[in-house]
Amino acid sequence: MIFKNFFDKKEKKYQIQIFPSKITVEIDSKKTILQSLLDQGVSFPHNCRVGSCTTCKSKLLQGTVKELTDKAFVLEEEEIRENFILVCQSIPKSDLIIENTEVQ
Repeated sequence: MIFKNFFDKKEKKYQIQIFPSKITVEIDSKKTILQSLLDQGVSFPHNCRVGSCTTCKSKLLQGTVKELTDKAFVLEEEEIRENFILVCQSIPKSDLIIENTEVQ
């Protein structure tokens, strides 16, 4: 029981801003960004939820994420250099600002 408390990480909440729509919502540190956005009622472009279709591809303008899969398999080298992420495969590690022109 002692170890359970030590290893259980507390759920944190972070703010995410989506440009150019200027949507700001609170997201969960234990869920993907996509799942948190959908839970908050944000209509976000997605299709596969496993990182292969790139429909949720967004530019990370500020903040840090933990990526669940290697985006190099589906994103182009230039997109990786420009800090694009797959929202369905990224968990927030801080407050975030992302850009996705499909979100309204």
